[in-house]
Parts: sequence; C-alpha cells; structure tokens
Amino acid sequence: MAKKTMKQAIISGDLSVTIESNIPIPEPAADEVVIRAVYSGINPIDWKGANAELSKALHGDVENPDHGPVGKDFAGYVYAVGSEAYQFHVGDRVMAVNHSTGFAEYSVGKSFSTAVIPKHVSFEEAATFGLPYLTAALLMFKGKPLPTPWNPAPGLTRTPLLVYGASSAVGAFAVKLAKLANIHPIIAIAGASSGSIEKELNSDLGDVLLDYRQDRAKLLQNIKHIADDIHYAADAIGSPETAAFCAQAVNPTDSTVTSSVGDPWDNTVKDRSPLGVEFHLAFSPGVFEPNDPEGPEGKNSPNLGPKAFATIAMAYLSCALQRRLIQPHPYEVQPEGLGSLSRSLTELKEGKSRGLRYVLEIAASSGFAKVGE
Repeated sequence: MAKKTMKQAIISGDLSVTIESNIPIPEPAADEVVIRAVYSGINPIDWKGANAELSKALHGDVENPDHGPVGKDFAGYVYAVGSEAYQFHVGDRVMAVNHSTGFAEYSVGKSFSTAVIPKHVSFEEAATFGLPYLTAALLMFKGKPLPTPWNPAPGLTRTPLLVYGASSAVGAFAVKLAKLANIHPIIAIAGASSGSIEKELNSDLGDVLLDYRQDRAKLLQNIKHIADDIHYAADAIGSPETAAFCAQAVNPTDSTVTSSVGDPWDNTVKDRSPLGVEFHLAFSPGVFEPNDPEGPEGKNSPNLGPKAFATIAMAYLSCALQRRLIQPHPYEVQPEGLGSLSRSLTELKEGKSRGLRYVLEIAASSGFAKVGE
C-alpha cells in the first residue's frame, strides 16, 4: 500500500519559498506525535535560519534532526502517536514546538514540547505561543532561583525583575509568566509597540513601563531610581548590546542576566560587565538535543533536565489556558497561507511586524486540502 503524502514549504537563503509535493507523511518516533497542521506561527529565527552562515552562528552544531520545512510552531489535530507519547491521543487539539517541521501539512511534535489546546482557544491563537512561550519560560526560570507560575511567590514578596524587549513575543510572555509567578515589581523596557504589554503591568505592585529609545544613561538612571537592587534580568532581544545593558542595570555583586539568542552571542559581553553578574542563555534548540552540556556529566549528560523543564512548562500552558490565566500574543493572519510565507519572512527581517506575530492557515495555501478532506 502506497504511503500517504503531503505538501511542505522549503525556504531558500534569499527567502524565496518552494512548495514540494508528494512528500511522505512523517512517522512518529517513540516520543513524538504527528500533527495535521491547521495554523503555523512565524518567528524571526525562520528567516535567520534560512541563511546557512547565520544559522550556524546562532545554533552552533545542533544534533537534533532537521525536517525539510524549518518552521518551529504549529497547531492542529494529532494524526499519529508514538509509543511513549502516552499523554496524547489521535484527534487531540494541540500546539507544538520543534526545531523544524512547521511549514507543512503534517508536522512532528515532541511529547515534551506539545500541549493540549482547550476548546475555547482557536488554532490561530494557539499558534502565537510556541517558541516565544518556551523561550520565555527558559529565560525566566531556568538557571534562576525565582518562583514559578506553578509554584508562585507567597503574599507581597518583593523581587524586582527587569525585562528588556517586553513588547516582543518572548518579552511579553516573560512578563505574563512573571505575573503568574507573583514576581513584582516588573520593570518592562519596550518601544513603539509597548501598548500591548502596558495592560499586563500592575502599577499598584510597582510595575512600570520604560521606553528604551531614551538616552541610555537616562534609562539606566530611571531603572535604578525605581529599584536600586535588581538581581534578575531577562533580555528578550538577545543582542550583545542589550545583554550588556542589562548587566549594568542589576546589582554588580550578585545577579543573573539571562539572554535569548536573537543575535550571535558575543563573549566580550562578559568582559565588559561587572564580575558579580552571571550570564545564562535561553537556548530553545537545546531542549531538543540528545545531550545537556550543563548536566552533571558535562557535555555527555543525557538531556533530561531541559526536557523535563519543557514538559512542565507546556503542561502548565494547557492549565493556564484552560483557566484563562494567560492570553495569546497579538497576531495577524496572513491571507494566502504558505503563499504569504516569503513576504512575511521578508517583513520580519525588515522589522515591519513589531508587536505582532504572523500566523499562517495551512489550508489557505494554494492547492492544499482543508483539514478533514
């Protein structure tokens, strides 16, 4: 019997997109589910990853398997279940994150990075979480002794937190997770698209929004006026400049700055920062690697901790959505499905989607079947 096939989108280095047909539908490994995708989310890493040199600079030598289409985020119905993905069933409504595989009719989700979607959450809303949510969870809680949303701080505990790039998708989810962990005051640094995050802040608990476009020295002065003893900073932009700025804003003797990987990391940032500031990277692709370099056996440690962390973060996301505790990021559905992918990637590269996530309806792509057909 012939294998069922699908269509998928392949992105070239110049951000042109080719639709491939008659690709065999993937079969799930033991810890995977195959998902009939309804919506996919687009991330900046999708255009950066299309450039082989930049992708190498950002990811290093990753060992997790690459699928043809590079998209990271997708939402749809479970089509097939691996033998160890016991928490999922065929027909479940789910969202998933993976290192690749998102821009296709059928995508592969790992059991530890897949979450059930409550009935009141649409697929396009679910597609706004994905990689930014998982990165925000890593940014906020991995390597930091902070309260978490699943174990929040009691009462009126004061734990000042700096979030740089708070209106980006990663930064916005970092703020939302901080609120759910009862971390305050939150000092959110954002720019022109700050309106979406301002409503998430609670001024009664000391939360404040600052504009990063002001003079750097003035911005630093304003931060220290609000909280002069900050020990934790989350850099959602992930450039050497923003990481170095965060290091100047925290206590110089005993603090942690965690940075996402938005640009190739510059090790001179540590040399330019106070000796008492410890740096971490929130590196989502590391969740999918076979080994954990920070594990007890060094680089050969089995990747147990990061996968367990992702399992908890994604299970919590289902719980928070069910109880309407967390909202999707503002988004815009692109009109032609994967036919809009090249243009959408170009707009992300040019910075035209500030404050918004672009999502694609797979079935809106020319020649693609509706789910169920």
